Amino acid sequence: MKNYAESVNQIQKSIIQKLDKGHNIVLIGDNSSGKSDILKKIVQEYLERKEQIYYIDAVNRKFDITKVTFSARVFMSVNRGYGNYLKNGGVDFCKEEFMQDVLNIRLDQEHFNIQDSFAFHCAEQLYHPVQKEVEQMCKEFMNIDFKISRGYTTDLGIGNTVVLVNGNEVMLSNGYQALVRIFTELLYVQKYARENEIDRVVVIIDEVDKYLSPFYTAKIFPYLQEQFPQFIWCLTTHSKDLLKYASNFTLCPLVQEADGNVEYEFITSESDLGEKQIERIFSDLFFEEERAKTSSNNEIDNQLRRFLNLKLSEAWDNGCEQEFSEIPYEELEQHQKLLYRQIKEW
Repeated sequence: MKNYAESVNQIQKSIIQKLDKGHNIVLIGDNSSGKSDILKKIVQEYLERKEQIYYIDAVNRKFDITKVTFSARVFMSVNRGYGNYLKNGGVDFCKEEFMQDVLNIRLDQEHFNIQDSFAFHCAEQLYHPVQKEVEQMCKEFMNIDFKISRGYTTDLGIGNTVVLVNGNEVMLSNGYQALVRIFTELLYVQKYARENEIDRVVVIIDEVDKYLSPFYTAKIFPYLQEQFPQFIWCLTTHSKDLLKYASNFTLCPLVQEADGNVEYEFITSESDLGEKQIERIFSDLFFEEERAKTSSNNEIDNQLRRFLNLKLSEAWDNGCEQEFSEIPYEELEQHQKLLYRQIKEW
């Protein structure tokens, strides 16, 4: 029987196998199911392998417009003084050393799942180089004319930084901050990949739907896939809406048992992952009372279904073989015996 650490290691390895083959992964599970630990181990593994990975933590959603710069000269002077990746008096954000700092700091104990970070800087400093692209994405995704600019006063000239939506000055809501932050960082990764001639980037976003309305949650994953086709995605979510309207992904539900072991399976969106199945999966994951009422017969059904999905998704390993061999075949119902034989003969 596996413990929590062994489960997390096994799941991380299985997910990396999928990502290496170009599969997009969506992880779902309760707050105690191990999602964050799995994501951290995935990032660490890719860093050790020196393969391109990018990670946006759930806490990386703020966007402080007062930190946005408005010219290359100001942009360079604000960043003066960081010697590891200087270029023409400012920071070269596309140097490998800078990318390493972004990821390493996000993984350290002071920041991981706790505090917003962007290396020794702030992500708002990325906005000026990608301003036009962010404005275009806001137009396409939210159907708004979005602009961050300096306000003006008659007495002092340049005033405070303001956000304009369709020409009107507004406060930047949490939802808009989250989207602008994600768009800005992804455009940075795209620019980094192009300048360093990198064809493939695995991008991990924890709680991609955080602060988003159900409408934008349903749209976000298909839109990101369309905008950044060179990225391979690994996302987490607590939203049924994201799953119902997405395609071309493999779902990985996680359930932590009382003994600490984390159960998982892979379900491809091309299989029968319809609205009813999504509702059932969420009911099983998030409503303990309903799970407690599940009969032992249904538990065996679920176990066999998980084994079948592991076989179909080519995630079968020696641990699965051992667990499968422990199922008492003679005690199964007829429909379960049929499924058992199909799994064994696959």
